[in-house]
Amino acid sequence: MSRLGSCAGISWDAEAPACGKGYHSRRCRVAGSPTEKGKRRYRAMEVLGHAGFQMLVLFTIVLLGAVARKRDLMNDTFDSTLSRLVMTVALPGMILDSVLGNQNLPSSETILVMMACSTAVYVIVCPVAFLIVRFLYRGVSKSARGAHAFLIAFGNTGFIGFAVLDAVFGADAVLYGAIYNIPYNLFLYSVGLLFIMSSDDAGGRGPGAAYQLKLIAKQLVSPCLLSCFAAMALALLGVTDSGFVGQACGLLGQMTVPAAMLVIGSTLAKMPLKDMISDGWAYVTTALRLVGVPLLVFVVGGIFIKDPYILAITALLSGMPAASSGTMMCLAYGGDVQAMARGTFLTTVLSLVTLPIIALIVA
Repeated sequence: MSRLGSCAGISWDAEAPACGKGYHSRRCRVAGSPTEKGKRRYRAMEVLGHAGFQMLVLFTIVLLGAVARKRDLMNDTFDSTLSRLVMTVALPGMILDSVLGNQNLPSSETILVMMACSTAVYVIVCPVAFLIVRFLYRGVSKSARGAHAFLIAFGNTGFIGFAVLDAVFGADAVLYGAIYNIPYNLFLYSVGLLFIMSSDDAGGRGPGAAYQLKLIAKQLVSPCLLSCFAAMALALLGVTDSGFVGQACGLLGQMTVPAAMLVIGSTLAKMPLKDMISDGWAYVTTALRLVGVPLLVFVVGGIFIKDPYILAITALLSGMPAASSGTMMCLAYGGDVQAMARGTFLTTVLSLVTLPIIALIVA
């Protein structure tokens, strides 16, 4: 008898009778004939196990970053320098490699759909975040409400997002992440900045409209965003390269994930644990960021997005922990640094639990 396939270690044969009533039905159950339900269960456990394993690997590197901070191998200066190196050299290399090293590029239509999905996510999520903190977060200062709105709306779709996409869906998914990040960055440095500047105690330190436009324009020519535009253009033109340029970008990109995880671990290690876990509103924000937003995107997106792969990537990216740039923006423009740091800490730690589950749901 010829074997046709297996599921969760259970095999079935070409000559096996069809399952039905009576004897054949009992025989199939005894032999362990796979059913669609069994296949789905096996696939679900496979996705959950893979995502959980990859998050455990990433968390191990985060712990090493925390240990390195405690052993004085990393400090604020080193973290800042390494972050700039990653954002200006390594991450652009990873983004470009997602196209140059990809022999199965998506169609132009798929790329444009991905951009439209990302734009739609933030057109919906940003107003929802603003309304939630405005009417739900009673007794919270205006500056803290701005920080919470930022935390709900914007996840770490770059540092952690690319790492998780690569771990769960493979290297090809990084290209989709790069496309997703083009509208994301436009919203981050415009609407996100408005959230942070909505402070009643900033003392006028927030920038005016002209300076804000200048800041947004500066971000549009940052190496990371330029590489996103370049990756999209190369993908639309169908350009790949497995030679010198492609291998150089791939080698540069390989340092992105470990360097990013080390910096995150070092940053978290300097935050007093008691201060990070003592605010109840931070837990509400964490639940909305890690569970509420991705489920909203997955449910609403499922109505309009016909490509399940694009839907899965969009929903998973929307469930990332809070954007690490929020703390730096608060320091620069008079936002609530403490509220932002709490939310960043909690979402980063608890995402180790929620991301594998979200990956299971969307995949």
